[in-house]
Amino acid sequence: MKSQARLTVKILAFLFLFSSLIGSCRRVESIRLTCLPESRQLTDVVSVEGSASNAEEASKLKRVTIAQKLRELQARCDDNDLLVDGEGREIRFFDLRFCGGPNPPEEMVREYREELEALEEKYTVIGMTCNLGGIPYP
Repeated sequence: MKSQARLTVKILAFLFLFSSLIGSCRRVESIRLTCLPESRQLTDVVSVEGSASNAEEASKLKRVTIAQKLRELQARCDDNDLLVDGEGREIRFFDLRFCGGPNPPEEMVREYREELEALEEKYTVIGMTCNLGGIPYP
C-alpha cells in the first residue's frame, strides 16, 4: 500500500513538473506580450497567402497574423521590455506600401526601399501588408 502511495506521489510530482514545462511552451496567442507596440494587436494581419479575383475566393485565403509570425520567430519580451526574436534581435514592424494601384514616383519607391533596408540591417522586420483582402488592385 505504501509503495503504491509513493508511486502515486512520484507520478503526481512528475505531472506537476511536466505541466510547468508545457506551460512555458504556450502559443504566442496565449501570452500577453507587454512589449508589443500599442499600435499592434496579435490578431493584426501580417500577410495574405495567395490572391483572389473576388470576395468569396478572398475569404478562403490564409491570413498570417502577428501572433503566428511572432511564434515563428520565437518572440519574447527581453529584460529591457523590448520585443525580440529567438536570437535576441529586436523586432520592428513596418507598414508595407505600394500594394498595387497606380505606380508611385520612382523617388518615393527609392526612399521607401532605403528606409526598409536600414531597418533590416539593425532589426528583425515584420512587414505588414497593405492588402488585407488578397484581391489585387486594378
